[in-house]
Amino acid sequence: MRPELRRCGSQRYDRHATLLVAVMMVVPDYRGFRIEVDAVAADGRWNADVRIRRILSQDKPNVDRVTCLKLTAEHAERAAEIWAQRWIDLQLNDGPAPARQ
Repeated sequence: MRPELRRCGSQRYDRHATLLVAVMMVVPDYRGFRIEVDAVAADGRWNADVRIRRILSQDKPNVDRVTCLKLTAEHAERAAEIWAQRWIDLQLNDGPAPARQ
């Protein structure tokens, strides 16, 4: 499934243009959860804010900042998306899978 992009969230500058572009990565359905990832500038590098919400639920979303210190906003968003998917997998499995012997 390919994440959808929409205009919202933090603003980032394109090196080759003077336009201010605001883009947030959204995964509309990952195992019953919606993942929204937004890149945040931090000391010349990029971190990401992640919002994870169960679909069709009134529960409050889990909001967290992923410290990844990537060179580009796109890399930070991708790293945060992977982090969010692992977080969801752990929540659904009630912990890591037992080790094989």
